[in-house]
Amino acid sequence: MSTENIACYQIGNPLLEYNTDFNSRAEFFWSHGLESEEAVDVCVEDKKVKYLNREDVQKAFRAQLVGITAWTICNDVLNYKMQDLDTPTIHILGRLVNSGIRVWVYSGDQDSVIPLIGTRILINGLAKELGLNTTVACRAWFEGRQVAGWTQVYGDVLAFSTIRGGSHEAPFSQPQRSLALFKVFLAGNSLPEALFIADQMQT
Repeated sequence: MSTENIACYQIGNPLLEYNTDFNSRAEFFWSHGLESEEAVDVCVEDKKVKYLNREDVQKAFRAQLVGITAWTICNDVLNYKMQDLDTPTIHILGRLVNSGIRVWVYSGDQDSVIPLIGTRILINGLAKELGLNTTVACRAWFEGRQVAGWTQVYGDVLAFSTIRGGSHEAPFSQPQRSLALFKVFLAGNSLPEALFIADQMQT
């Protein structure tokens, strides 16, 4: 894999290792009081689909519709082979980190498809494997006056964050929080803490 032109890499709600990710679903359902997978609808149609199909929006994103006539949330254009699910991708993130590329993984905390539980376990394991110490201990991050999720950073090159209220497609279900996280990531900054609230309470 060539990493010459990559400065940073962000991936959301990823399938990193099949057994860990999918085995964490039972714990997710139990911890959220869900009785079955049918209780969570991950493909919800709404006005964002119309927005992302606007010609001016697609032009701004430089998006090209290849093999389809319109963008949809769930489609069958990508034909995944089931045996490929068993191929771990967590090691790709390790190679990126070892190449000096900042890697930031995020999960929606309401994602029942690939729950944050498995992703958190895998990222913690990767950090230990790479010998990365925790540089930002697990803490809440804020978007405005609201808790937007929590975050933990390892060695200032590997981070894991959650987006509160985010589903499997976190930017779809929590666009404002997802955008805030993305802007911080691009700027190379830390996610905001609630320091301003403490300051206001003292005045």
